[in-house]
Amino acid sequence: ANAIGAAHAEVGVEHDRMAPRRDRERLLANLEAELQEEVTQAGARPGSVRVADLEETAVAYMAEDTVRVRMKVVGALDLEALR
Repeated sequence: ANAIGAAHAEVGVEHDRMAPRRDRERLLANLEAELQEEVTQAGARPGSVRVADLEETAVAYMAEDTVRVRMKVVGALDLEALR
């Protein structure tokens, strides 16, 4: 049973960042690239990496119009690399 579970295992990483709303697109692109690299380094198969969750929240208490982004990226465990 454990071998079947390992065959479907996913590796995931998650980060939380804040930036001015005008920089939102750049923040999303940079964060996704960073997380894809990190999840691959953690053992995910490169072709299987995807954004699993994205949450954006307006931050009202900042002087500038700011957005908080939480992104989770996952990928299938690269079992071939473990051999």
